Order: sequence, then C-alpha cells, then structure tokens
Amino acid sequence: MRFLACLAAAAAAAAVPLASARRLAPREARVLYNGFKVFEIDAPEGVDAIIEKIANIDFIDVDEGSPDSYSVASAHPDGIKFFVDWHAFGHIILMPYGGNCSLRVANYDRQMELARQTTAIIESVAGSKYRYGPVCDVLYAASGGSMDYVYDIAGADIAWGWELSPASEAAGGFVLPAEKILPTAQENWKGVKWLLTQL
Repeated sequence: MRFLACLAAAAAAAAVPLASARRLAPREARVLYNGFKVFEIDAPEGVDAIIEKIANIDFIDVDEGSPDSYSVASAHPDGIKFFVDWHAFGHIILMPYGGNCSLRVANYDRQMELARQTTAIIESVAGSKYRYGPVCDVLYAASGGSMDYVYDIAGADIAWGWELSPASEAAGGFVLPAEKILPTAQENWKGVKWLLTQL
C-alpha cells in the first residue's frame, strides 16, 4: 500500500498533470502501476477493509506513456542486472513475489542462494540476524511492491526489497538510533560488495 500511495507523488515528479490522470478507487488502484497490472492481491479475506481505510488518499492511473512509466527500463536498455528498494525496518531481503503467492520467479534457486550468502556475510560483521525469501514466504501477501514491478515489467534479473535495521518495531521501527546508522551501513555494505561480484 505504501507503493500505491506514492503514485500521486510519482505523477507529480514526472510533471504529469493530475487533471489528466484518472482517479481510481483504492480497490482498483492496488493492481496498477502506471497502466501496468502488477498483481491482484492474493491474501486472506480482510485486506479490502485495510485498503478502504486509506480511501482518502488520491490514487491515480497515470497514462502509461508518461515519463516515469519507462524510466527504470529505458535507463538501462541492455537490461537490469540488479535492482534494490531499500527500506527500514526488519532485517529481511525480500524477493518477488508479494502480489501473487502461487508464483515463483524463474531464477528462484539462484536468487535464494545469492540472498542466503548475502545474509551470511551481513551477519558475520556484527551478528545481526537477517531473513530472506519471497515476500509471501517471509512476510505476507502485498501487492504493488517495486520488486514485483521491476522484475516482471522492467525485466530485471534480480529485484529485491531490502529491509535494514532495526530488526523490529520494538527495537525502534522506522527510527534508527544515530549510533546504529554507521554499523548498519557497514554490515550491509559488506554484503552488497560481495553480491555485486556475483552479478
């Protein structure tokens, strides 16, 4: 839902006049990203109630010819080897899919092995414990994730969401204490450096 709520901001950033965008109900908006159907959410009953709570947010369907529709893919005409969407919090490397829990990416075994080794390297720095796997397996069904979009629509070889420190809401949630910023960067940078040698 965070990703969908950003559609209005994305349209504004791309200088797409909001007046030309078609307003969408939250139920309809959750499956679209700039004209592309990413996935209908595959989740337990009750998700619609959550979506309806955000009905006051302006969801839009920007014409797929808008500049941001193709920005990720067109910036890399030779293909995208690796895409990452950094987040806080949770200590998790997330792979597609979140929008359809019955699907697996074509290179599932390779992505799982890269994620396993990356998390092991991160954990070796300071003992942080990370999880990894498809969004549906390690969290819950969640439509509109950037990794689903970039893997399926932009054609990335690997598209991950990467949940940094802290590990939990109880440990600070979205607020990382200042003294934890550098250690978080150091442990994750070690994992990223190794990962980039494998692509």
